[in-house]
Amino acid sequence: MFYVPAGNIVSEVIPPWNDYTLCSMFQLKDASHVVPGKEWRSHRRLLQPSFHQGVLEMFLTAFHDGSRRLVHRFKNTSSPVNITRHMNETVLEILNDTVLGVQVGDTTKLRADENSPFRHAKVLVPYRLSHPWLMIGSIYSITNFARNELSHKKSLFDFTRKVIRDKKEERNKTKDLDKNWDDCAPARMCLLDRMLDISEEHQEFDEDAIIHEVCTFMLAGQESVATALAFLLILLAKHPDILTKVRREAEEILGDSKRAPTLVELQDMKYLEQCIKETLRLYPSIPVLGRKLSEDVVMGKHTLPAGCNVLIAPYATHRIPDLYPDPEKFDPDRFLPEKIQERHPYAYIAFSSGPRNCIGYKFAILELKTLASALVKEYDMTVVPGKEDINIAYRITLRAKGGLWLRFTPRAS
Repeated sequence: MFYVPAGNIVSEVIPPWNDYTLCSMFQLKDASHVVPGKEWRSHRRLLQPSFHQGVLEMFLTAFHDGSRRLVHRFKNTSSPVNITRHMNETVLEILNDTVLGVQVGDTTKLRADENSPFRHAKVLVPYRLSHPWLMIGSIYSITNFARNELSHKKSLFDFTRKVIRDKKEERNKTKDLDKNWDDCAPARMCLLDRMLDISEEHQEFDEDAIIHEVCTFMLAGQESVATALAFLLILLAKHPDILTKVRREAEEILGDSKRAPTLVELQDMKYLEQCIKETLRLYPSIPVLGRKLSEDVVMGKHTLPAGCNVLIAPYATHRIPDLYPDPEKFDPDRFLPEKIQERHPYAYIAFSSGPRNCIGYKFAILELKTLASALVKEYDMTVVPGKEDINIAYRITLRAKGGLWLRFTPRAS
């Protein structure tokens, strides 16, 4: 195993991979982010249109509905709040809606508690990473951890398979009743609908492939976005001048409207996007990326052989002073266009980089902008005395030991 420390080396490693060590260790081996090159290209080509601008616009109402529920959570409390749980629950509700088509109030919902198979997946993988002998498949396979993983994977897949089959049944009933299904369906489609459409036209994108993709979106999309939002709010509360600029931008673009922001309005929130990117520089949701090399990579006097695993740590590379002077400072102006142009293209890898970058990064940015802009318009946010320090814990996603605490005060109308 080799540890890759800097941007110019990262750029040598990222292009030639064919496997993601981190995620494949939980055996989501048919998902588009971990399958070998030829199959990945096929899956990516089929899924990419689901994240184009026209489709993303369909999700803005779900983002907005989630933001209103999140705002309401803090209406009647003056006590300090550990925001981590609230962000996780809100993002999970949004994913249920946009990925699975399960809206708040429906009886079929994913659970965000400690017994959730999604939750256990996030705990098992970092444990294996921190015990190098468990990286050897023949050793890992005979441990209780492997058996535990298989049990949780079965729960995860069984749940997802039922959701898929329920969705198929619902679609068939709707098609029977609505002869114009093909013309009217897009306005009410979730990502699972789109995957089922793909599956009907492309035999290789079968039910197992859909299960792996759904699990990937649910695993990657929940805590990564929720964690990013929680860290963003803490950093804004710690920097009132920056919070004021974010709020002013949101008010200038949205006014006092309670409707869902349009795509153009969200795209116009340039300063908020800089703040999001700077938050993810300091606290990347995925602190370590894994690659399995498909060919030899020569680095100076050393050769990384094909088949070896390489870990790339955005949490570390984002703090290299040559790339980011005064790296511990929260400075959104680092992401002004002219500043970005000055840096190595692989200096910032919060959403990975290269051809296998995060397929849902535009989805995530729009979701974060919707949730954050709603909160800053409604509340003044202050850090809680004695809980200002951020102590990091590593899972698949970055966590804060002891939570992240804020006090929300409704702003005067």
